[in-house]
Amino acid sequence: MGSAQTRERNVDSSQGSSVGVQREDWLNFFQIPEENFTYKACNSYAVCAGVGQQLYQTAASLGFTADNDASVIYETLACHLQFPTEHVSLFTSGTTPATRSHIKAALQTYAREVPPDGVLVFHFSGHCTTDRGQSVLVPADYNKTTESVISVLDLNEVLKDTRAKYFIMTLDCCYAGKFTHDLFFESTAVVPMYVLASCSTMEKSMSYDDLGNGFFTFFVNRYLCDKTPPGEFPGGLCMEFCKTLVEAMTALMRPFCNHDYVMTPMGAFKRNESVDSDLCTDADDVVDAAQMWAGPSYLSKMFDKGPAPHMPDSLCDWLQLEAEPALCVLHSHGILVPSEKLVYNIVLTFLSKSTAVILCYSKHEISMIDVLARRNTFLQCYLLICKTLYGINESEDLVPKLSHLESCLGNYIFTVSVLNEVSLEDSAFDDIIEFLGEVTERKKQTVQWY
Repeated sequence: MGSAQTRERNVDSSQGSSVGVQREDWLNFFQIPEENFTYKACNSYAVCAGVGQQLYQTAASLGFTADNDASVIYETLACHLQFPTEHVSLFTSGTTPATRSHIKAALQTYAREVPPDGVLVFHFSGHCTTDRGQSVLVPADYNKTTESVISVLDLNEVLKDTRAKYFIMTLDCCYAGKFTHDLFFESTAVVPMYVLASCSTMEKSMSYDDLGNGFFTFFVNRYLCDKTPPGEFPGGLCMEFCKTLVEAMTALMRPFCNHDYVMTPMGAFKRNESVDSDLCTDADDVVDAAQMWAGPSYLSKMFDKGPAPHMPDSLCDWLQLEAEPALCVLHSHGILVPSEKLVYNIVLTFLSKSTAVILCYSKHEISMIDVLARRNTFLQCYLLICKTLYGINESEDLVPKLSHLESCLGNYIFTVSVLNEVSLEDSAFDDIIEFLGEVTERKKQTVQWY
């Protein structure tokens, strides 16, 4: 399964700790308009930088997710929002490296060329750290010196004479809110600035391999593609969309990732002139409904005779207090439907991993034999997941189909074995796999699959 990672850089132990105000205070000073920002697409420019690999290995490599972030934003700007391709520069590990000189040179050129009716966009996915108390972005050629980072002073130099209508920046990096704070309070540029940050001042940003992107960039890009017409860039509604979905995804993965993990996307706008008041009139969202399937009641009949093991209160509490509200959010935004197979499967992965972690760390009297060998234990976990999904909307049932059951079981087995340092034989769960096959065959005979 995919692995999750944070986008931080342990260069300075004071990362994010030198903020002079509370973590969200900067947002209160710069309210984001809900209406979209308008501009002329053919006169707009953009720099998309993803730092997946470090040239000098002075910072941890983030891999393909950071590079993919820059690539998908590039494609959306050029293909959907209709920025001229010659106006958009892409810097990734697989193209031109996102070095300080490449990024800064492109920004300087575009800042000079963009006319008053165009915007300048800068997307950055990578590491963020601190240098002499100031937050800085870490390019591909970072070598632990002040001269090898991208700072607020660099952006001040880039933007000092630009005529752009707006400078728009999307940041997918740890402590993105800290960089936003420093940019807004220390910027000498007069151009109005709009920053979309993946997390708040003291938080870390996270990516997930199976998703192929950082959570924040994935949902920002989705909003840009689905809800933003050419000539506009979304305001507060986009940030609310991304914030709720990122928080929902992290709530589902929190037990197996970090119980204290929080990722809160934030947005801020600094203006020196009035914002355009033209409202975007997007059509109402159309949410596809999954086909009906009474999975819980069907699987319940397949249990062996005898009492099922009692599940820990900690698991039930997490499903009820965190998982179900998170799934409701995903459902309401049209994310958790069969057509969204990628996100749908990732959600099931998070649910099964978190279930296994809570079970294994629980103090409830479930013996090792129960956890590892009894199929009822796993099926009970699966039924709890089904019940949670089913509870979202009984008329539009979102229970995972039986074909997902074996993959969830495999993930459950793997997690249990790792957490308990148990060596499992390949044949240890043959009876469960055989049982699942029987269930699947019977289900195919009675219900149409989606």
